[in-house]
Amino acid sequence: MNRTEEIDVEELLRQRSRSLAARELEPRTPDVFSDVVLVQRADLILAVPVGHSREVRRVDITGLPGSNSHVNGVFQIRGKVLSLVDLGSFCGDVQALEHGDQTLVIVIGADDRFLGLRIDEIHGSRTILNDEIDLEFHGRELPFVGCVTRDLEHVVDVEALLEAPEVRLDR
Repeated sequence: MNRTEEIDVEELLRQRSRSLAARELEPRTPDVFSDVVLVQRADLILAVPVGHSREVRRVDITGLPGSNSHVNGVFQIRGKVLSLVDLGSFCGDVQALEHGDQTLVIVIGADDRFLGLRIDEIHGSRTILNDEIDLEFHGRELPFVGCVTRDLEHVVDVEALLEAPEVRLDR
């Protein structure tokens, strides 16, 4: 190879490099709102952010005398006693649980605060994109709903729920 051929190769590589740098190498990903676990309680489809979901399991319920209709009782997981919150009760679907009843729950939490949400079934997980959020329809006026998707999935605001006076047992 003589010097002329080397210069041409170098120039060709520079041009190719500029060309690749100018175009997108990967397709753009849509703006992700949140990865969620979809669960159902009564006629509510709830989208619980994956980052706040700890586990789904059946638990034995212990009654809690004097609790309101939103708190069905308490249960124990790995030495911690958690309250069982029934979000269906905010919509008028009050179904009492008896001491010793087993129910399906999704344990949610943030920092060192946890509680269990009573659910009827789990639908799986999915990614909600920003353009799926319905900015005009806010669903039911529920203290724990941050927003609603166009498919009427109520995105749970876990922080707001953990602080809601209706479900706090320490107040």
